[in-house]
Amino acid sequence: MTKVKTLSLAQVMQKTRLSKQWFYQLMQQGNFPQPVRTKIGVDIWQEKVIADWLAIDEGNTE
Repeated sequence: MTKVKTLSLAQVMQKTRLSKQWFYQLMQQGNFPQPVRTKIGVDIWQEKVIADWLAIDEGNTE
């Protein structure tokens, strides 16, 4: 079984270089992947999903 690598909010913000305000605005607009909420109420993102989003976003800015 393959273990899925996950990222916390702080890690996602560091990788994307987005401010917290901009980050939440993108999520509300549906322009950023939604997190998965763990059983203890912590939001996490799959690392691959964020990497894919970054690749798509970089393609839109060129």
